[in-house]
Amino acid sequence: ESHKDEWSSVTDPTERRKRQNRLAQRRFRDYASQTKDLSEHDVEHARRAGNAYAVYEPDDHDTACELTGSPWGSISMRHIVKSGRRK
Repeated sequence: ESHKDEWSSVTDPTERRKRQNRLAQRRFRDYASQTKDLSEHDVEHARRAGNAYAVYEPDDHDTACELTGSPWGSISMRHIVKSGRRK
């Protein structure tokens, strides 16, 4: 902030208003710039994150290669995914 922007000691109403408007305009431009930067950042973040998380569908699981960890079998992966999707 320069001495040209200092308005508290200015007595001329026109000059005072000019200086106040100059400061307000500068603050507005700074705020608009920050908001634009954040908006662009959010869009880019959403674009990059969009492919990062895939929702597993029950039909995506291949039942032909169902592996079990115990000799008596285990709960199917399809059942686990369907149960989780209902919640």
